Amino acid sequence: MPSPNPARIAMLLDYQNVLQRGHWLYGRGKEPYQCVPEPALVADLLARRRRVPSEATSILVFRGRPNPKHEPRPARANDAQSQQWERRDGRIEVRSRQLFYRNWPHDPPVEKGIDVALAIEAVRLAGAESGPAGSGRIRPHSPGGVVVLHGRPQFHGGAGR
Repeated sequence: MPSPNPARIAMLLDYQNVLQRGHWLYGRGKEPYQCVPEPALVADLLARRRRVPSEATSILVFRGRPNPKHEPRPARANDAQSQQWERRDGRIEVRSRQLFYRNWPHDPPVEKGIDVALAIEAVRLAGAESGPAGSGRIRPHSPGGVVVLHGRPQFHGGAGR
């Protein structure tokens, strides 16, 4: 029987880390694109596995975005996937950062700044939740790119979109 007052938590997901960790754990023998994690399912699973009854009330996904000038098709696919997640579950907000293209096309693009953007948002939200209204505690679930914020975190649009 669920707790009448579960802890309300926010999940901040580093999408690439969650993808790689999930593929390593469960997708051996498959291509990474065949093992795409669903942010809501990941957040709800982690919330259910906590010692304290919890509910993921906000899910913030940080991910790299291909540059449409260099990779128009992957950029469209990335945008469509992000929009689908946000439409399907109102708790999800995707924050994308342009991939870095040094020596393109000889070297593949890389993510830059995702970890920093996630950390800044975690600290910002924890600070907003400190005081009598919420606990503002940050608990990283590393490795795997997941940060849990306790209290009553809410995402209200924001920078980085």
